[in-house]
Amino acid sequence: MSPSLSPSRPSVLLTLPVFAISRLGRIANEKVRAVFSQEGLSWRGHFILVCLKEHGELSQRELADLASLDPSDLVKVLDVLEDTGLVQRRPDPRDRRRHVLSITDDGQDVCLRGEELIRTVTTDLLAPLGADRQAALHELVTTIIDAHTTIDGDRRPRPGWRRTTHEE
Repeated sequence: MSPSLSPSRPSVLLTLPVFAISRLGRIANEKVRAVFSQEGLSWRGHFILVCLKEHGELSQRELADLASLDPSDLVKVLDVLEDTGLVQRRPDPRDRRRHVLSITDDGQDVCLRGEELIRTVTTDLLAPLGADRQAALHELVTTIIDAHTTIDGDRRPRPGWRRTTHEE
């Protein structure tokens, strides 16, 4: 159906905070994916690089937990990152059944480029808000995330979830 023939979204939906937040998330995701794609990068790959950059060497299991990715999905992303020289995967010397992952120098460079891209998308996406409102939005969103990020039904943060301030 062409856009002009499609039924319009009921305006009442945008009065529902959950719908508005979901819609904003979808818009942000589309913008980030598009910018990463133009650069020949992967959003999921970037997230893996960020985790390895921040936490150092990790096992595949630790990384899957940290990144909240299914281990089979993680392997697919890791295969690409390893093939392109951004991640090194080697047997764990303490337990040969496990693999230890680390970010390479090239991976560090790509990670930095990804961070630049995210800053650009963030600036564009949040341009309608002033700096104070951007900081307030970030604080509100991270407060909600903190309240709903759990392990096994309790209110402890998931491994790797680290709330940051707007200034970081």
